[in-house]
Amino acid sequence: MDIKLLELTVYPWRRVQPQIARRYEALLINFPNLMMADVTRETARQAAKLRAEFNIRPADVLHVAAALVNGATAFVSNDKQLKRLAPIIAPVILEDFA
Repeated sequence: MDIKLLELTVYPWRRVQPQIARRYEALLINFPNLMMADVTRETARQAAKLRAEFNIRPADVLHVAAALVNGATAFVSNDKQLKRLAPIIAPVILEDFA
């Protein structure tokens, strides 16, 4: 899913640091046990349902929908608003472990 790539590389591109943006991309592509999922019609449909029910921001809900469509039971994030999704997927908020 290129949404994560978009989110993680905006800052280096904004600072005109293409080498950093490409390094981030390489890390994502080669990260162990991380699956990159395409946004399919099924993912978009699931995202719309989740957004309607939980009022989660579009980019965030697309991530979660892609995870659900691909069989995930947990979702790791720094975004506390995703705790609202607990009835559907187990949110793991990194800050809770700091």
